[in-house]
Amino acid sequence: MFESVAGPAENLMALLLPLYRNVEFAYAIAGCIGVAALFLAVVAILGHITRRSALMLVISRLTGFVRFTPGAGRAGSATAEEIAFASRFSEIDSVMSRPGLFRAGVTDAWARFRHTLTLEGAPPVRASARPAQFFFAACPPPTWLGFAANLFVGFGLLATFVGLVAALSFASEGMQSADAATMQNALRDLLFAASSKFVTSIAGVGASIVLRLVERLLTIDLRGRLEALSAILERGVRIETDVSAALLHARLERLANVIERATGAEPAAAPAAFADVKESVG
Repeated sequence: MFESVAGPAENLMALLLPLYRNVEFAYAIAGCIGVAALFLAVVAILGHITRRSALMLVISRLTGFVRFTPGAGRAGSATAEEIAFASRFSEIDSVMSRPGLFRAGVTDAWARFRHTLTLEGAPPVRASARPAQFFFAACPPPTWLGFAANLFVGFGLLATFVGLVAALSFASEGMQSADAATMQNALRDLLFAASSKFVTSIAGVGASIVLRLVERLLTIDLRGRLEALSAILERGVRIETDVSAALLHARLERLANVIERATGAEPAAAPAAFADVKESVG
């Protein structure tokens, strides 16, 4: 039973251990770890740049749609930005829904956030949830860099332990031989393996630190862009977490406007019932 498992393992170690007789082998592994980590970091940065550019384009266009006009005040209970958002909602919806290779997350997040919007009684457009939760979920940070960082640490430690086994194997071979030259060669191989076996661990830990830093920096930048996008949307909509309350508020506000137009009275001179309606809708 054990022979069937031990045989392949012994054959594998017989192939790996002699490689550690050359001191350059461990440094070659460390170099491969460094190159692979650099490649992954560059891929993550390039992908982040494209996503960041797409987000900045959307933010610039939204800023043009929902812009505070100096001197503009309120119309009823809606701010100037809420009025602009409601009047240009079709254009905003077109920009946010536009498909693109690096805009898939933004488009999906907008589609989900749009289902929470209540256009009845606009302006203002009311939302039953904040947009940030949809954009954060649809545009995740590059967490795969953390997974890669853990793999590099594990691979570096694995190479170190294999080097340790190789060093002990070389020492054992030297002690079993009575020939001085063989013992000298075994001692040389032992020193080579001992001096280089920790290089792979250093490379793995170093690559892990670099990838973790890149992941953290990209996450902070991406989150900042998404928060800016969400803030612009929140300036144009009215956040009301209770959907039924939002609908009731809109209908009462419309009723108050109808009563005001029908009576031709100002709120201060309106009947008591009209005053109660205006008070209930804010």
